Amino acid sequence: MSEHEKAWRLQPTREVEPHDSTLAAVEAADDRVVLRLAPAYVITSGDEPARNGGAGWAVDVDIVLEGAELRSAPATLPAWISDGFVGLAGAARMYLLTLPSTHDGDLTVYFLTENAEELLVKARRMEVIQRGEPAYVERIDPEFWR
Repeated sequence: MSEHEKAWRLQPTREVEPHDSTLAAVEAADDRVVLRLAPAYVITSGDEPARNGGAGWAVDVDIVLEGAELRSAPATLPAWISDGFVGLAGAARMYLLTLPSTHDGDLTVYFLTENAEELLVKARRMEVIQRGEPAYVERIDPEFWR
């Protein structure tokens, strides 16, 4: 196992950063929408990222939305996500998504692509799932979190 593979396995915190990820596909059927980020940009860090720093990784991630209504989708895919958030009713907007994670409640997923095209999904449940193996991209300096 390489040093980078060990680091991935040892880092307790993994956060998907959608706005630096590639939206590869949007799959909608009935009340289910799957957003395929391929690759997603994932930040890993230890328990104290401001002290220890972390690493950036490329890994395929699915955002699975249930009880979902696809309101708009980009016509041009794949596309880099230049901006966006996940909103959960009664909570602050999320710009980082814990990997893996599940969220229940009234959700809004909004992404803006490099082509100025919008994705908008309303849903009741979201699951963030890793697909495939991570590839090391870069070290992240502790100053990033300060």
